[in-house]
Amino acid sequence: MNFTFSQERLLSKLKKALFCGILLAVIALFAGCKSTKKKVRSQGKVGEIHILMDKRLLAHPLKSAIEEVFNMERPYQVKFVAFDNWELHKTQRNLLVVGNVNDGSAASELILSHLTEAGRENARRNLGFVKVENDTFAIPQKIVYAYSGSDSLLVERFLQKGHNLADEFRLFEQSQMHKKLYEKGFEEQLSEKLFREHGFYLKLPKNTSLNHTEPQQLSLSHPDFSCQIVYADSGQVVPQMELARPQKQHVFEFKNMKILASYTDSVAQYAFADEAQKRKYIFQYKVKSSDQILAVQTIFATFENAPEHNARLKIKNFK
Repeated sequence: MNFTFSQERLLSKLKKALFCGILLAVIALFAGCKSTKKKVRSQGKVGEIHILMDKRLLAHPLKSAIEEVFNMERPYQVKFVAFDNWELHKTQRNLLVVGNVNDGSAASELILSHLTEAGRENARRNLGFVKVENDTFAIPQKIVYAYSGSDSLLVERFLQKGHNLADEFRLFEQSQMHKKLYEKGFEEQLSEKLFREHGFYLKLPKNTSLNHTEPQQLSLSHPDFSCQIVYADSGQVVPQMELARPQKQHVFEFKNMKILASYTDSVAQYAFADEAQKRKYIFQYKVKSSDQILAVQTIFATFENAPEHNARLKIKNFK
């Protein structure tokens, strides 16, 4: 069949229109699939950790071992829940699923379903302990599966390595707060001023103000937190900021330093000695909400002494 020039042009336009229509339909189809798979916002409070276990284990010494491990600094709180329906719990913000994979419980079957074939075999032979997932069913979310092949070994593993699990949740919450605090950048000049005048570095978020009160005493103010800091060099006495009858104390390691965290209902405090600088520090702040506590902890995690800060700057400039 022969076509005139105008007919060929019309046919070409029709083909292009048909192609564009098919392309748009495919794009719409993929977009629709993507929107249906969009993850929900996670449930639960900041720092609240739901621990799912078989009902049998809630009356076992394992529970006490886990409580000992998670006797950590505020705002982190654990809530033990007897495992029943996974669908009711799987969108929680922080989840720790604990099970003996040889007891045939629903919690153990769930754990095994998240492991590879080799992983399941290792778990049954007591070789496995932890599997970590992020943002699997909701955002933001941290899920940790802790398992072993016997009840007694579960207790032993928690007492030996359970602090690593506590750190998983602490670092997860701090990473979320870090995104919030620094989404608009940070006060670089103010952070450098703090380093020049006081010999230590903190990455201060936008809208932070730094006030000097007395020698070697200063305060940080921000819409999301406030903090008092005192320090003393070797041979000097640290100005006292004692907490009356702390209700909770927790020692954790940070950059090879042991930090004593003490808490009352209204005040929290970090006290530590920096051996590299031969200096003692106290960071103290008012306890108002979980978010504010977490904000101060996140700022504290950026702490660098003079040798560490100078070394980082050299590496940064070298790159």
